[in-house]
Amino acid sequence: MIRWILPNLGTAAFDAAADEPGVDILDVRDLLDKPGNPSARVAEKVAEGSRLLKENKKVVVCCDYGMSRSNAIAAGILASVESLAFGDALRRVMEATGERAMRVEVIDVVRRIVQGPAKEAERDRILVLGGSGFLGRALVSALEASGAEYAAPSSDRVDAGDAAAMALEVWEQGVSTLVFLAAPRVENTSESLGRSLAMLRNALAVCSQTGVRLVFPSSWEIYAGHTGDILADETLPPRPRDIRGETKFLCETLIGHYREARGLSACVLRLGPVYGTGAGRPPFIHNFLSRARRNLPVVTHQYANGLPAVDLLHETDAARALLLAATAPYEGTLNIGAGLPVTTARIAKMLVEKTGSKSEIVHIRLDARTTNVTMDTALARRVLGWQPEVSLEKGLEELVAAGNVEAHEH
Repeated sequence: MIRWILPNLGTAAFDAAADEPGVDILDVRDLLDKPGNPSARVAEKVAEGSRLLKENKKVVVCCDYGMSRSNAIAAGILASVESLAFGDALRRVMEATGERAMRVEVIDVVRRIVQGPAKEAERDRILVLGGSGFLGRALVSALEASGAEYAAPSSDRVDAGDAAAMALEVWEQGVSTLVFLAAPRVENTSESLGRSLAMLRNALAVCSQTGVRLVFPSSWEIYAGHTGDILADETLPPRPRDIRGETKFLCETLIGHYREARGLSACVLRLGPVYGTGAGRPPFIHNFLSRARRNLPVVTHQYANGLPAVDLLHETDAARALLLAATAPYEGTLNIGAGLPVTTARIAKMLVEKTGSKSEIVHIRLDARTTNVTMDTALARRVLGWQPEVSLEKGLEELVAAGNVEAHEH
């Protein structure tokens, strides 16, 4: 099927258009759908398509599947014949064809031919993807307070599943660092694992192609498969236990691959459990608080090896770590947490007291063993100058004062 961008310019898979009467086929199958296309060869394709259009020919640009190379070349042709900015031309192609699966490496060669390379001196802005999430909102507030130049486009403008739109935002906004907070709405399913990797892979393709630095939030859950009480520094081998931990482990592995293979510049922050008034997590806190407000029993667990403890990290402290990572030159992985494990039973007691609740705290004994991970933040303190500032006492008081906490029942 031919997808028409203009009445006389379309794209298609070669087999779908080769026998179409009355059209001139611009065959771009000899180009690579990956890095390595010679600029001169790509320029010839754009020039040939432009010439045919100016001769009032009906041109269909064809690659094997009508997805990536054909639409990238069509955007170059459209920009040339209508004197458009390349970004505007590419958006028109995507809107007309509905095609988003274009390789950034191919798009960039066409863009450079039509528009020239990005000016490195202008690339000094932080791009936040996932800025509407709880951690994204906290980071945007921190960026505004710091006076840093940033862009936090909505998912309607830049979806993490759309590498082409992401690349356009990087080129047009003059971006030097991408803070990648985008994630599937549900993060604990096998489907979300695949979706997370696909979204991150788009960001890695964009960053490695454009030279933009990546800041990525990983999680303490990457250590959750260890046993007992763990003080985790960055040398502790990852051992995830569940899908969320496995997702972060695979994401970190993919980032490491791009560092080695593509020269990616990146900083990974392994965050402790983040909480705050803007977060619906960790769910147990909001469950505790909801039940305390209704004077219902607050249920905690006791494992075979003792009470579970968490190293809670306030959202503003997490956002400040992301801001520092985005503006510092550090390359590598850093552990971020309060460094102070607190049992869930103690948190339940604090919430009951702060709400003036009559709730009874009930302990259920479990046969399983728990892992209590405390984040060793010595390296982050040294290289970023970061340290936690919000005490658990203050953080829980904020939650109680917010008064609009959603209950998360199990």
